Amino acid sequence: LDTETTGLDHRVDDVVSFGAVRLRANRIFVGDAADWRVRADLPSAPVSIEIHGLLNRDLDSGLNEANFVERLVAYVGNSVIVGHRLGFDMAILNRLVREQTGGTLNNQTLDVFDLAMRFDFPLKPRFIRPEPYRLDRLCERFGVDRSARHTAAGDAYATALIFSYLVQRLHEQGVTTVGDLLKRYP
Repeated sequence: LDTETTGLDHRVDDVVSFGAVRLRANRIFVGDAADWRVRADLPSAPVSIEIHGLLNRDLDSGLNEANFVERLVAYVGNSVIVGHRLGFDMAILNRLVREQTGGTLNNQTLDVFDLAMRFDFPLKPRFIRPEPYRLDRLCERFGVDRSARHTAAGDAYATALIFSYLVQRLHEQGVTTVGDLLKRYP
């Protein structure tokens, strides 16, 4: 999954776009993809608009926050959530879920940033340059089209393709289930 937001402070900023695709048995199901706009209470910061390209008027027909949270909780269910640099996305989503329902998303998560790094460096050395693991660089590395980058749906799809590639390579090393993956890369 991926979000685009009004800014970079998960404590106060809002989601303006949410994208996700389902993965089962290392297959991506785009027919069940989520590509939702969300009406934000806060206007987007100019720097955020430069990244995601969504003007405040583009969000007028989006979901209100309560409907977004309801759909989000139903969509993710008890699935393992996969994303790139997932900490920010989960922090802002959990804040919104907490505000609307009093609960949080308690799903297990897998971060493709960390997974790709651990794939290259299984012992997780302390000092690794993060640049090679940025989403654009991972797209280059794995031959993923970047034309839809910086949209929530486009970033979610690119992340799913990279995750699928990594899972295929890990399968060759004996990692055959999500449980195996979570044990190997806690």
